[in-house]
Amino acid sequence: MRLELSRLAVCSVLKPAFGHDTLHKLQEKTPVGSVVFDKQFWPTTDALDEMCRHDEWLNMQEHSFSMKKIGQYFRTCKPLSAQDADGWRGREHVGWLFSDGNFALQELLRTHLILPNILGDFLAEHLDEIAGVRIFALEKANNSLRPIVIGSLWRRCAARLGVAEVRSNVATFLSQYTNFKFGGESDGATRCAQVTQLLAAAWAQHSEDNPLVVIQLDVVNAYPSADRQAQFDVLAGRASKSYDNGHVHMGDDIPCPSSLRHYWSYFESMQVTAYTLHFSDYQGQAA
Repeated sequence: MRLELSRLAVCSVLKPAFGHDTLHKLQEKTPVGSVVFDKQFWPTTDALDEMCRHDEWLNMQEHSFSMKKIGQYFRTCKPLSAQDADGWRGREHVGWLFSDGNFALQELLRTHLILPNILGDFLAEHLDEIAGVRIFALEKANNSLRPIVIGSLWRRCAARLGVAEVRSNVATFLSQYTNFKFGGESDGATRCAQVTQLLAAAWAQHSEDNPLVVIQLDVVNAYPSADRQAQFDVLAGRASKSYDNGHVHMGDDIPCPSSLRHYWSYFESMQVTAYTLHFSDYQGQAA
């Protein structure tokens, strides 16, 4: 609810952007990264197929993406959370579909709308609809744009369950290298509330000589423009080029949490296949 109210507050003071330069601004704000990759260390199709036949992956798929887990996700979504492009809301709509005992329908939703986001086996003719998002542009006071992205409800579910499955493994992996705390919040309203509580609880313990400092790191993930080659090098476990000012050389091994490699098809379908931006006069669709 807090997330929806914060979005409502933003949208209520902004107007749709219909200027002659709107498309140009959107294209500048949503750069399409290169999809020309060095694939010399990538796993082969046969290797990926073999991985998907392993008992470890089959058991993980059955447990982490079970109809029980899917139903729990939708039934516990935030009330009035953002709807997708088709108007579906997780808790108010889909949650009921996983509560009425219609197992045949639930298995169809799981197999054809949720698991393809993890397995990367979209039907080509349905790729734009299933893997795409719609972008609406609002105009800020400084003449810049605030894109509002409406993603697929089914992809949100797949991504959330995937993160839940790898969370402990990734945290354990990172803890080998630094005193790292794995966490985060998905909306600004929650973060503001937590910062306020932190200040209120610890204010009396600090003075001007010993100030309380709060640093917020905002991970920009809506339109990633990071080096996608590096992402796949990490997943493949081998560097295809030099990194870190020459400290990592081409061919060097790159450590990676083992559980992330199970999601190769997810990353490939989202970052390699699904990369094209299509714009119309009033909205954009990114496939």
